[in-house]
Amino acid sequence: MVKGRFTRVIENKGRVFGIKFWPGGFYPFLKSPISRLTNRIIPLRDVFGAGGEALESTVLAKRSERAMAAVAEDILRQQSPERDTIAERVAEVVEQIAADRTITRVEIAARQSGFSVRSLQRLFARYVGVSPKWVINRHRLHEAIDRLAKGETVDWTHLAFELGYFDQAHFIKDFKAIIGRTPGEYRNR
Repeated sequence: MVKGRFTRVIENKGRVFGIKFWPGGFYPFLKSPISRLTNRIIPLRDVFGAGGEALESTVLAKRSERAMAAVAEDILRQQSPERDTIAERVAEVVEQIAADRTITRVEIAARQSGFSVRSLQRLFARYVGVSPKWVINRHRLHEAIDRLAKGETVDWTHLAFELGYFDQAHFIKDFKAIIGRTPGEYRNR
């Protein structure tokens, strides 16, 4: 999980393949806090040992994306991690944050999920790799992007407050960190 905007130049490589896990979905494979991977790029062997190198070479040897996905899925299924009901609960909280625009603060997410604020913070560090505040901000910023993309006229101060920010400056800073430009620059492009 990389928290901000990033680019990666890939040279001398013919193929790229990625796997996206649901929030909490990678924890059963890693069996340690996902936050240790946040803002880091690590080789597969650091997660899966020698099997990581085999996974990479086997997947990239396939010709089609479908074949690569099938091989990756088979290899991950062979790992057969135990079901983690707490990971499932955390994924439900993330889904609720995404769906419910009224969740603009960690306290609201905690109250609705039945966890204390501190418990929710610990669970997100372990299972998601980022804080619940970051997840909330990310989803609310995507709402702002959707509004701008639709061409809506936006009062930035009002929008910042509506999305749970205490002031317009913090909203603009977060928006630029994720998108790479200010909301005004984004709207004008």
